[in-house]
Amino acid sequence: MTTLILKHLSKEYSPGNPVFRDINLEIAEGEMLALLGPSGCGKTTLLRLVAGLSQPTQGDIFFDDQSVLSIPAEKRGVAMVFQEHSIFPFMSVGENIAFGLKLKRFSRSQIADRVAKALAQVQLSGFENRNPAEISGGQRQRVALARALAIEPNFLLLDEPLSNLESVLREELRYMIRDLQNESGITTIFVTHDQAEAVAVADRVALLLDGSLRQVGQPRSFFDHPRDVEVARFFGGTNFVQGKKYGTIVQTHLGELEIAPSQQPDGDVLLTIRPEAITIGANGHNNLPAKLISFDYRGLNTQCEYQVNGDRLIVAAHPNTHYKIGETTFLHLPKERIHLISK
Repeated sequence: MTTLILKHLSKEYSPGNPVFRDINLEIAEGEMLALLGPSGCGKTTLLRLVAGLSQPTQGDIFFDDQSVLSIPAEKRGVAMVFQEHSIFPFMSVGENIAFGLKLKRFSRSQIADRVAKALAQVQLSGFENRNPAEISGGQRQRVALARALAIEPNFLLLDEPLSNLESVLREELRYMIRDLQNESGITTIFVTHDQAEAVAVADRVALLLDGSLRQVGQPRSFFDHPRDVEVARFFGGTNFVQGKKYGTIVQTHLGELEIAPSQQPDGDVLLTIRPEAITIGANGHNNLPAKLISFDYRGLNTQCEYQVNGDRLIVAAHPNTHYKIGETTFLHLPKERIHLISK
């Protein structure tokens, strides 16, 4: 397998209008990286540069220690699976999977062996003679994945491969992709705009916002330690409180809050705490009197909006509790779940 290194990578289609700029990223051998970001932020463009289907405006791309800018797409050892499965409707399932192997001039016996292995990997053994029109959308996407796996690429690039599928099937294939990647050890970039999907499949997540990589790290770090307000909001953070820090105490308009020891310098700070981290009822420290002004049942939780000293806090509360508008209580903000963002 191979390490992928992007150095100072930029792409623009017209002067002065960059898709993204100065991307620096290293993806380890055998790693599954989720490239996350909203629609139109340049995720697919970045994949196309890695695959050799487009050239960067600036910067370089290395497979291990070798620049591949001068290497054509067909010689880079990259397989790409698109949002639209793009399998050939006039070929059988087996012929679709064999297509890339025939281009590489594998023998008949090698092709037969690899097609059978790829079908088994995606749980479609026995489907080789089926026509694509005879199988479901999810099965067609699995065929596209099998076609990519059959050539045993150095890199696997998955461009929102599940976005056109219904939610239950998406979750099923999400786990299949994770298992296949673990089994094969192929260095993989999984593009998605779905935070839950990125967290479920990836070893690490790279968040692309406003033309730059805003944060790269373990999935949990985006929830517990967002780099800035935009990152926190993208991952569902809704509670932001301005304050002034004095050691482990922050003075805010909500009241005085105790925080865990932090290397953040004293002075003006912005606090954020996730809705699911706040609990209802007093508990030790950081207990704020609050009044319920709205609630919205969402199945896995009930989103409650509380008024605290003229401001509001959103709480992801237990779904089976009955709530009443206007009732008063205390909200507990655990100090270890309060994250500081420098202003």
